[in-house]
Amino acid sequence: MADKSLIISVYECLFTEIWDKVSRIIGGIALELAIRASIKKLLPVYKFLEYIEISQNGISFDKLKGSLKNFSENDLKKGLQLLVNELTGIFAVMCGDVLLKEIIPCLKKAKRKINSMK
Repeated sequence: MADKSLIISVYECLFTEIWDKVSRIIGGIALELAIRASIKKLLPVYKFLEYIEISQNGISFDKLKGSLKNFSENDLKKGLQLLVNELTGIFAVMCGDVLLKEIIPCLKKAKRKINSMK
């Protein structure tokens, strides 16, 4: 199995890229709300998501990195992937494929990295 810190590193990079691309289009506040809504939906099952910090200026995984021992690798991978899926669903509803076109290369790159960890 992959190292937990490596899993977090891949998703942190992905969310940083998503933030950089999407916040320019919809703004930091709208993106913050979309991520918060996604986390809220998944939080009952994936408690570790509460450690992801979001503001209108960006996203931070620092608190999550400090709590890795409390969560399994499988839960981290699954929960973070579901967070990405939920967020892309919100983007599709908000703006059709405009936002998705911006982030698809980032998603593909992250998926390759995650799949190579098996």
